[in-house]
Amino acid sequence: ELCQMILEAILAIFFFISVNIISPFLEWHIWCIFLTIFAVCSAISMNLLETGKDYIKVIFISTSMGLVFSKSLSYTISYYMSQDYIHTQFFLYVCIMSFFHYSEYVSVAVFNPNDLKMDAFMLTHSWEYGLALCTSLAEMGVESYFFPFLKGNIYFISLGLLMTSSGEFIRKLAMYTAGVSFTHMVSTWKEDEHKLVTSGIYNWCRHPGYVGWTIWSIGTQVVLCNPFCFVAYICAIKVFYQERVKIEEFHLIRFFGKSYIEYQQRVPTGLPFIRGLVIKLPNS
Repeated sequence: ELCQMILEAILAIFFFISVNIISPFLEWHIWCIFLTIFAVCSAISMNLLETGKDYIKVIFISTSMGLVFSKSLSYTISYYMSQDYIHTQFFLYVCIMSFFHYSEYVSVAVFNPNDLKMDAFMLTHSWEYGLALCTSLAEMGVESYFFPFLKGNIYFISLGLLMTSSGEFIRKLAMYTAGVSFTHMVSTWKEDEHKLVTSGIYNWCRHPGYVGWTIWSIGTQVVLCNPFCFVAYICAIKVFYQERVKIEEFHLIRFFGKSYIEYQQRVPTGLPFIRGLVIKLPNS
């Protein structure tokens, strides 16, 4: 099973890089025809075959993301050079999104291959996440048409790019540091390989993965110059992590007991206004 996961990771990297090399030489309509044929063949294959389904899905998703990233990056540079910053911010946003979801899968493959699943792409994270994406794009479209003066601010676009890059770095550093102890879903059962990680970036905050994602997520709205979603994302993230951190820390205290409580008292969550599950030791 581990060999299958490694093969899937290699396929993901190969097809993502390959399509980025090839795409500058092919037009959009050629790629659309190719992906349509590939999708049909994949659907037929997945219905006929009981094995190898994930291989096909990984190849299709990686190829699609590679194409979207490559073409969006090309358009971002082109519109930036022509000083059309409204189109620049849109295609930069698409670049950021496609790279994030692809890099999540690859990071799990590299740092925790035993936990590698299709869900690692985080494309089906939750309906709330999908709603947030649709809302941000809707705001971008409406404001670009009715209030274009709100869009295309190169300083906000640059700040957003800095935030998303920083958030990506912090999150991936957290995944690297935690290794097999990092999971996308809250673990309710302690595996043998799970250990309490308190070194590196975890010596600065208890939940660097969440911190990185928060900075990245808010940064995407700065890139789009979306004032409504900027505020809405902050509020939604606060509500979401307020509960999730408590649930996660409840299980971490179950797993590691006094060691985690002492770690809690020494290191903050890293998330503003979120303390986590507070349990005091006797005589503390």
